[in-house]
Formats: sequence, C-alpha cells, structure tokens
Amino acid sequence: MSTKHFETFKGQRVYIRRPDGGAFAIPSAQMKLATGIQERIQTAVNREGIQVPVDQYVTSEDPQLSVMYRAGQYQPEVMQFILGRVFETVSTSTSISFEEEAVVPSDGLYRFPATTETDALGAGVDLAGPLVITTKNDLGVTIPLTRVNWDNDGFAANATLSFMANNTTRQVRFTNDLIGRTVVMVVSQSFQPTLRMAGAITTTFEIGALLINTSGRVWRFYAPAARPVLDGGEIDPAAEELTINFRLFTPPGRCSAFDLVYLNKVVRC
Repeated sequence: MSTKHFETFKGQRVYIRRPDGGAFAIPSAQMKLATGIQERIQTAVNREGIQVPVDQYVTSEDPQLSVMYRAGQYQPEVMQFILGRVFETVSTSTSISFEEEAVVPSDGLYRFPATTETDALGAGVDLAGPLVITTKNDLGVTIPLTRVNWDNDGFAANATLSFMANNTTRQVRFTNDLIGRTVVMVVSQSFQPTLRMAGAITTTFEIGALLINTSGRVWRFYAPAARPVLDGGEIDPAAEELTINFRLFTPPGRCSAFDLVYLNKVVRC
C-alpha cells in the first residue's frame, strides 16, 4: 500500500452484471455504500446509580448500495432497475397513439412526414383514419375541431374551427380562423419493433466496482447478490442525476454481503 499519510478515493467505475455473467453495456456509474449495521448497547449501573454503556455488539446488517448515474442516462437497462420491470423487444406491429402539437402555419397546411421517411415519427400516421384535433377558444377552454371531407377547392364559405386531412399528400388543412393558433392532434401509428415493459425483475444481480485512490492504485468492490429496491423509486427526465438503490444479500457460506479488497495494482491510462 502507498506510504502516503493522507489517501482517499479519486475515481470509480461501477458495473452491474447481467444474469448471463456479462456486464450491462451502460456508462459507468458512481456508488455509495450504506452498511446498514444495527448495534445493541449493553449498559450497567455505576456506583452513582446511573446507567452507562459498557459494551456493544452488532445485531443485524442490511447493507444497501446506491448506484448514481449522471444526466442523460435514462436508458432502458437503467430504468428497469427503478421500475422493477424488464424491457423486452416486441417484434410484432403495435399501434400506439401519441400527441402532435403544432402552430397552424400561415398557409393553413400542416404537413406530416412522407411515408418514405420510415425513421420519422408521424410518417406512419394514417390520416385517413381516426384523427382528433383540439384547440383552445378565446376563454382558454379546450374545444374539439370539426373534421370535414377533403376538398381540393378548400372549405365551404364561412367555415370555422374545422380541418380536413389528405393521406396522399400527408397534409392537414385548417380553416383561416385557426392560422397562428396552437392545435393538438391525437394520432395513431404502427411501430415495429418496439421495446416495452414486460415481466417483473425476479433475479439477483452482481455488482462490481473498481475504486481508484489518489496513488492511482485499485480497490475492488464486489457484491455477489443484489436486488433493486423499488420502494420510493421515481423517474425525473429533467434530473441532473438518477440513483438506483440495491439491497445486498449475503449468499450461503459467506459472512458478508460484499467484499472490499485492496489489489495494489495501478490502472493504465
């Protein structure tokens, strides 16, 4: 070990192992360990009749590990540890509705992506199918717009709060009174494949970390059996970081739920 008098950890790399033994290919994280040790204090009465502590011993351990990811790490394999459900690929076509918000342009035409733009959201929307559009009236109350059949000649005289859709040209035309106003369109599109929440997480995971001290030498942290703590989990897409809590279990034949070993090796740059 280093001969430095003052030494601390300056970096760490934390990885969660998959059930097949490989590590999840997600960015390295940071960790914080709470030992969860509870002690009982033994007391006795001194000569003045006052109870004073004379000994202590450990009664239980419930270690928990917090794994912290920086902003932008809401990946499916990270979120599954918060939600408690595995994400699985669905290969069959799935119809999903979503909202499209827009300000009606000056020509009154809103254009959806062409069907050939297969990677664009909205390219697969069937404008000939169900299409519900709303806006706010002058009192700030949401009201539905009226759909009329497409007519190349435009709307009937004095038509208001209306729209027509043409799936061939991928356009939605609005009446003149809606120009410059915000509308919300509820549309449906088929997606294939998709990644969706499926069954609950029922397995345990291994967690390993390399802790680098200020001498550049390595400690190894290893927890062979960890389960995500789902109580109180939350997803905040605007958060600067997210934290996943794991409860560490002690496998049969072991005395501790984790190991911390000084390897006395240096990490190469």
